[in-house]
Amino acid sequence: MFERARVVLEDVAIPHPNAAPFDDDDAPPPPDPELAVVALQLPPLAEVVSFPVQDRSFFAGPQTAIQVDLLDRADGRLLWSKAVSAEAEPTDAKALSKLLDEALAGADWARRVD
Repeated sequence: MFERARVVLEDVAIPHPNAAPFDDDDAPPPPDPELAVVALQLPPLAEVVSFPVQDRSFFAGPQTAIQVDLLDRADGRLLWSKAVSAEAEPTDAKALSKLLDEALAGADWARRVD
């Protein structure tokens, strides 16, 4: 049985893919025009998560990496970043949960909910 890892971030709403569309009365407010002007640029990948395919042997095991970047929506500034990598199978939910726990370790704003 697959396990799902969930991360709860304050002020972030990600709709469920099967959720019914919003009614006009329930529609979220339009985005702040000042925030829409700021084009968010993701930072480059950290060295720990950037592993070129040509540097790996044919029989190398799986390599999985996660990089979490927290950006200020008002000005696009990078506030926090953490990158982790492990020799873990990307289809193994437990291995990915452990890797995500490692990435979010010490980040009080990202508490895990089971």
